[in-house]
Amino acid sequence: EDPDALTYCGLAVVLGIVDDATFLARLAKRRVFETVDGRVRVYAMPFTARSTMWQLSFPCAESDARRYAKDPPALKEKIESLCAKWHDPIPAMLRETCLENVAGYPVYDREPLDPGTLRPFLKGSRSLNPRRVTLIGDAAHPMTPFKAQGANQAVADAVLLARSLSENVRALGVAKGIDAALPVFEKKMLARASRVVRASREKARELHSTLALQVARKVQRDEAA
Repeated sequence: EDPDALTYCGLAVVLGIVDDATFLARLAKRRVFETVDGRVRVYAMPFTARSTMWQLSFPCAESDARRYAKDPPALKEKIESLCAKWHDPIPAMLRETCLENVAGYPVYDREPLDPGTLRPFLKGSRSLNPRRVTLIGDAAHPMTPFKAQGANQAVADAVLLARSLSENVRALGVAKGIDAALPVFEKKMLARASRVVRASREKARELHSTLALQVARKVQRDEAA
């Protein structure tokens, strides 16, 4: 089995930006709103002082999601039909967003890597490969966007990498310090990020299921607000 294989999460995500001059989404001015119906989810927020960004996600076969990503008119028609009877301002917000400001993509993540995948033992040896190449961010641990952690985890990786290099180079010198730092960094990085990969996958499932409609989740949202 290929440890680098991506896993399709069963969802398509659509992003859009609408200028106030085209359509004023008052509900998203100086606030965020989210609407779910147990399958489709829409999230909207201010993008600039004069525009609104929205994200819509829905269950979709992988082949259809890949086709929609290459066919913006068909994608826009699909999402408009999904939300045609939703509350204001969603139908109009989707309809009035210019086609050139709409993009969609299939959602993938990957099973968390074992540190040995990034840094295997040398063939016929018990010594780790000493290569001075590593991965951070999405290259190491792609995840769904539904916990908004992709960029955060990449920043955390960078801080951890800098700290690991600094501590080991100071203690062991440049050459030995780099060789010692990278395996330690990779193990710590994957242990932390793997938990977030799994949590983001679970959040994707929750937001597109009847779990999203339960009273307990509404209480949780209200308390967070």
